[in-house]
Amino acid sequence: MIELVLKAVAAPMLLGAALLAIAHRLARKGDDSARLKRGGAAWGAALAAAFAVSVFVQDGTPRWPPAARWHGTVHAIAAAALIGLAASSVKNTFAVCGAAAVGAAIAAAGFVSLPRVDAVPWRGSLCAVVAVLAFALGTVSRRDDGWVWPVGGVVVFTALSGLFMQSHFAKAAVACGAVAACCGGGGVLMLVRRAGGFSVAGAVTVATATAVLSLTGYAYDPSGPLPWTWMLPTISLLGFTLAAGGRATKPGLPRKLIGLAWIFVFCAAAVGLDARARMSATNEAANSAYSPY
Repeated sequence: MIELVLKAVAAPMLLGAALLAIAHRLARKGDDSARLKRGGAAWGAALAAAFAVSVFVQDGTPRWPPAARWHGTVHAIAAAALIGLAASSVKNTFAVCGAAAVGAAIAAAGFVSLPRVDAVPWRGSLCAVVAVLAFALGTVSRRDDGWVWPVGGVVVFTALSGLFMQSHFAKAAVACGAVAACCGGGGVLMLVRRAGGFSVAGAVTVATATAVLSLTGYAYDPSGPLPWTWMLPTISLLGFTLAAGGRATKPGLPRKLIGLAWIFVFCAAAVGLDARARMSATNEAANSAYSPY
């Protein structure tokens, strides 16, 4: 168990943190604010790398077509990170955010092929959800690229890890744990100004990863007592828009705390309600097995 945590959680986290630190180091030109902005373009790559390394440490060398159907999430998240990185290299406008969101949505619909949800309506729904969330989060990252993002990322991906663990999908749970750890490590680097602020690259990657992993959990949990709980981590991402405030207002601490509270409540509800429902179902099954009637 300790070896698994070191290889599939700690090592990916350190890799992601290293990418953030290196990007910050390379972004030397300009004033300090410009350095932090350019260095933040690596956030998407860091999160995607942490997830991919964790998956392949557990499941072996990557291949195409994927060895397991859920490995398509690795390609979708990596594509979103690359698209976000390209968008971060040009002027951050609404048009650029929109193009990045559409690209990430197409990649998600194209790469993700899961049992029970592989029909065209499901792919279209995933495409729409990723496009809307990626655009919304990419847009608000222009107004606030600070500590709310890594803290919220820790909460969201920890919740997804918990849901996967409760549904007995341990490999996905560990991979989500690696992403949560990467958010935490990057947040520490951001705090000491050794990592750039969260950019459109990170926002698009978070939106894509959360949506495709939520759908993956639903697809591989056909007997789950509360299947709708898989939607809650995705809905929680709207907390980032609350934290950033409006276009005419500067995001202050109260607004940021409200946004984080939204994220925490939805994620805690997802894990707590799912755990309670599974426990009740287990108890009912046990009582039925021993009942004389």
